[in-house]
Amino acid sequence: MELKEIKQILQNQEKKIDSMAKDLHRIKQFFLWSFVATIVTFVLPMIGAVIFIPIMLKSYLGAFDGLL
Repeated sequence: MELKEIKQILQNQEKKIDSMAKDLHRIKQFFLWSFVATIVTFVLPMIGAVIFIPIMLKSYLGAFDGLL
């Protein structure tokens, strides 16, 4: 009788561990997509600004070359 109880306890623990593994996978996916969203919404626009602001300023200030 004790052996059956131990087997039942081990099976219950295995089910809980499997459930925790699935939850951990979901959490890892959430953090991965949060990181990707951060890169897309913050880092890429900053890189674009660093590239395009000087180009736009040069074009804009080029119109005032004769005045300066």
